[in-house]
Amino acid sequence: MIEFDEVIDRKRLEQFASQIKHLAPTLIDDFDRCFKKNQNPDFYRGLLSAYVTSFSIVHQYNPGSKEDQILGALVSYLSDLILRNDWYY
Repeated sequence: MIEFDEVIDRKRLEQFASQIKHLAPTLIDDFDRCFKKNQNPDFYRGLLSAYVTSFSIVHQYNPGSKEDQILGALVSYLSDLILRNDWYY
């Protein structure tokens, strides 16, 4: 399990982002519409940390659930977004 206050480094971001190839293009389009991308990098890194923590908990107790799948997709999408915009530490 990930620590709740852990900084997610570039290597882990790359691991998470590598899963974006498994997301349906329509889901990526939906996420693109939901994220305006007008916040500062700290906002997106913090949001990713929250989603990673949520995913870790849900995945541990309810693997394969719809919640597990959508949180995993959000983690992948946000990691990719952060890497594409050089918003990592």
